[in-house]
Amino acid sequence: FRPWGSSQDARRAGSTNECRRTPRRRWQAPRHPILRTTSVLSIFNHPSATVARHQLFRVRGFHMKIVKTVQVAAAIGALTMATACGADADAESSGPVTWDAADPCSLATFDTIESLVTPAPKEGVPTDSAGRTSCLWGSPESLNTVTVTLAALPRSIKPLHTVTVGGMTGPVLAESKYHCILELQSDSGVLAVEAKFGLDAALNPDTSCERVIPLAEHAVKELRWA
Repeated sequence: FRPWGSSQDARRAGSTNECRRTPRRRWQAPRHPILRTTSVLSIFNHPSATVARHQLFRVRGFHMKIVKTVQVAAAIGALTMATACGADADAESSGPVTWDAADPCSLATFDTIESLVTPAPKEGVPTDSAGRTSCLWGSPESLNTVTVTLAALPRSIKPLHTVTVGGMTGPVLAESKYHCILELQSDSGVLAVEAKFGLDAALNPDTSCERVIPLAEHAVKELRWA
């Protein structure tokens, strides 16, 4: 028998106290004083939060102003470009037509052909060659044809004289009862009108190229060369 309070009991008591240590608590971040004493609604209505909201609204408003300004500037730029393109298109359509951009078959009408070719054809036939574009009305077999030609350079033929057509002056390269060639030159190219009147021209006292001037005037007007 061992009395209570002996050294062995003391050791047992000490070991028991060591086993009953208080468990460690996990570390937690301290809460903000406002969060401890106020609700979420009161935090939202806090003066600092109100200032933050006002600043946010100002930034959003400034951003919307920038977006609207950019949109207006883009619309003005697109309108300016469209206007400029339209003006360029109008200027191009109202300017002279270059020789290689025109269709020679569109430079004559039935009215300008019927007095030169018998019977008058309704349409011309394209007869392009190197360095020039041409359109032929009539039948080569009957020697009664009209040819309208567009080229970059004039023919190297000595002119007989000159004529004035639609405000332009050009050389006459051939002129007789049966044959006529006249040329008109501009910065946009050369227009040549050649007419062969056939055997029926033997009974016609007219020997000048005046007979083809109405056709040449119409072609110059269509080309906007004068």
